[in-house]
Amino acid sequence: MNVKTAIVVVCIGAFGTLGAATAHAQVVRVQPGLVDRVMPDFSLSGLAGRVVALSQLKGRAVIIVFPRGKVAEADGSDPHWCQLCHYQYAELAELEKTTSFRTALKVEVLFVLPYGREEAEEWASIIPKQVATVDRWRQQVKAWRDLLPGPVAFTNGPGATPFPILCDADQAVSKRLGLFTLDWDHAKVEQNVPTVFIVDRSGVIRFKYTSQNTFDRPSAGYLVQVVQRLVD
Repeated sequence: MNVKTAIVVVCIGAFGTLGAATAHAQVVRVQPGLVDRVMPDFSLSGLAGRVVALSQLKGRAVIIVFPRGKVAEADGSDPHWCQLCHYQYAELAELEKTTSFRTALKVEVLFVLPYGREEAEEWASIIPKQVATVDRWRQQVKAWRDLLPGPVAFTNGPGATPFPILCDADQAVSKRLGLFTLDWDHAKVEQNVPTVFIVDRSGVIRFKYTSQNTFDRPSAGYLVQVVQRLVD
């Protein structure tokens, strides 16, 4: 039985010099992904134009990453791409390059962005630049070196993005899972709460990690270890 929760979003707009407020309520049905339950199916278009349906991947384990996407200031100013989201992709891509874990473990990796194709293409194109920024932070600040396992090499070109980057343009999937928000971790911007699901070969969620803040992300090595335990 699926657990459904109704979230009411109230938007208040101010009009006139006295700032009279009008409230509008919009009900969003949330069907969260629950551990030991079947992952709700979805079908999304990737950057290559191919539509990926989760149900078509049964028989393979699946790591589904919902990156944060964008960050901003507390007042919504200076919206920009989250560098750690790119590092997360690059770290998994580097591990795939050196270990071929997708073939070895019969697992797929999906990244789902809560944006349309144009923004998703921009996100993918700046991965090297963003990863280089994170590496500079690591070199300059010990706390960053403690937080992130190591430098990641990433360059654009054939095979640079081995995992499908999917466009949740209307945020239907992200909203249904209760991940999409306009205000999280002191930033007002359209974003997802960073979350990773690992689904087994039958489509059942065996692992779920929801970040408490933007720095709280499981490493690529840890995620692959979880998959390894599932398939052993």
